[in-house]
Amino acid sequence: MKPLYFFGTVLLFIGLFWMFLPHATHEKIISADENLSHITHIFQGVVLVIIGLAVMIFSNKLENRKN
Repeated sequence: MKPLYFFGTVLLFIGLFWMFLPHATHEKIISADENLSHITHIFQGVVLVIIGLAVMIFSNKLENRKN
């Protein structure tokens, strides 16, 4: 398995996982003192998903150039 593609899939998984966690779980993971809304956590997850997908696409393009 390609390491760069694997890294992209890990980022994708973490981003989706972070987006779909309940707000109470987010508060327990990071800190109960922060006043962040659930929308902020969804946005953070979306950013990770986009980065993960970009890494996966970039990895595929590199692989296609080698062939």
